[in-house]
Amino acid sequence: MEMAQQHQPDLILLDIMMPELDGMEVLKRLRKNPQTREIPVIAVTGMNENREYFLSAGFDDWLGKPIEFEELEEVIRRHI
Repeated sequence: MEMAQQHQPDLILLDIMMPELDGMEVLKRLRKNPQTREIPVIAVTGMNENREYFLSAGFDDWLGKPIEFEELEEVIRRHI
């Protein structure tokens, strides 16, 4: 959160499963903050959910693990 506010990245790749704060909660906080709410956020996960699940949760897109370079490049191009 702090880094996103400070650096204002063009795009955030956000892992869903993290030790202290999961990606869903981080996304909620990013969207509530006026400084970060417009930054595209891509879910990165090994979960067996589909793209619509993450889009309905507020992510701009998603990538499944293991990540294929071509797919990563395509997703980034769509959102930058």
